[in-house]
Amino acid sequence: MHGFASTFLRPTGFTTNALMWASLIRERGMVQCPYWLAARSLIHERDIVAVTARVLVEAGHEGAKHVLSGPETLTQFEQVRLIGEALR
Repeated sequence: MHGFASTFLRPTGFTTNALMWASLIRERGMVQCPYWLAARSLIHERDIVAVTARVLVEAGHEGAKHVLSGPETLTQFEQVRLIGEALR
């Protein structure tokens, strides 16, 4: 090692990945998904940036492996349902 400490940030899933459904919703009014029951605890990229900033300025994270997740685990079906409710 060259005297540099490392810290790993491991997000469980990115909130903005749901944007992949935007064109399907606009064009067809529906979403097709092969893995409806696949579930993840999504985290928004701004929250990842906030954690990254803290890790860079606070001591004590050297060698740490932080798992970053959102407040709850949602299946893809639940994500699409929530998007539909928001669009009403």
